[in-house]
Amino acid sequence: MLSDEQEASTINEQQSVDAGHPTHHQPNNSASVSKEQVPSSATDEKEERYCWVCFATEEDDKFAPWVQPCNCRGATKWVHQSCLKRWIDEKQKGNPYKSISCPQCQTEYIIILPTMGSFAFMLERLDIIAKQLSPCVAAGAIVCSVYWSAITFGAVTVLQTTGFERGLMILERAEPLALLVCLPAIPAILVLGRMIRWEDIVLRFLQNTQYNIRKYPVISFMLPLT
Repeated sequence: MLSDEQEASTINEQQSVDAGHPTHHQPNNSASVSKEQVPSSATDEKEERYCWVCFATEEDDKFAPWVQPCNCRGATKWVHQSCLKRWIDEKQKGNPYKSISCPQCQTEYIIILPTMGSFAFMLERLDIIAKQLSPCVAAGAIVCSVYWSAITFGAVTVLQTTGFERGLMILERAEPLALLVCLPAIPAILVLGRMIRWEDIVLRFLQNTQYNIRKYPVISFMLPLT
């Protein structure tokens, strides 16, 4: 057994050792570790972008600019700026003032066009006027061509049936308004006469008339009676 002096010296040596080499307590890093291991969902899972026009992802074209032009959410809210411009041009079909809406959420796109110069504005106005007047001009040209052809055909018919000199005299003495009405009617009557069997209609009318055609031998000989 140790004496009291030896025990006291041993305790003093232990205290001196403890004082010379203090114990290091490990800090509690559970909170910091938990923060590093459980990040927020916005930073952990990055939303992948899909273009709803070309169906390409951000990895396919990393340098293409992305836009969110409407109120869509989810995968359909992102679209390439170039794809959206091309899609709008296809929907407008050459009319820059036509309103275009999103096919999913029906939000109307606000399209800001660059300012045009006076010359470009004048050309655009002329193009719009030409598009509006072109059907009327084309229809008028067709009608005038047909009408002038009918007048020419009617005049040639008169000259051939009555002779050149006599027909020319008739055309010179006739009223201009009568010529404009009667000459185009000649080819129309000739065409209708070939299309409609008017002989049968006249013959049936004569056969069903109340007059006794048999009293006239000449007509009875020319028209067969039933």
